[in-house]
Amino acid sequence: KGDVFEKGSASSPFQRWVRVEVTDIDTGSDTATVHVIDRPPDRVPEVGPASVFGGVEVDGGGFIILGTKVIKVPPRSPVLKMLDHLATVASAESVEIPAVRDTMRREGFNALAAGAASATERWSGYHEPAAREES
Repeated sequence: KGDVFEKGSASSPFQRWVRVEVTDIDTGSDTATVHVIDRPPDRVPEVGPASVFGGVEVDGGGFIILGTKVIKVPPRSPVLKMLDHLATVASAESVEIPAVRDTMRREGFNALAAGAASATERWSGYHEPAAREES
């Protein structure tokens, strides 16, 4: 009586948690009464095409899971805006009105292209050596 078997953790909502507790034993009839908790895992929160953890969705950094990749996102990263644009494109797939769906896709892809061009322009100066002056 009082024995407990536990697999997982009650404080980890994204994992299955099983707890079996023996509440009574009747030795005369060779039976035991048990209390069983079998909690399935909660779904990981999703934003667009990825699952987010930490403060990513409020510009606080954290990490995202995209497929099988875990990607760290620092606070105030330009990657956050790109992820937001990707989420717009991904969420367009569930819109039933063709004109609205196409507009969302176009705006999302245009914003992605503009963001990529801006990042490329900003970073290109870091990798080019200064031009030599001829004497």
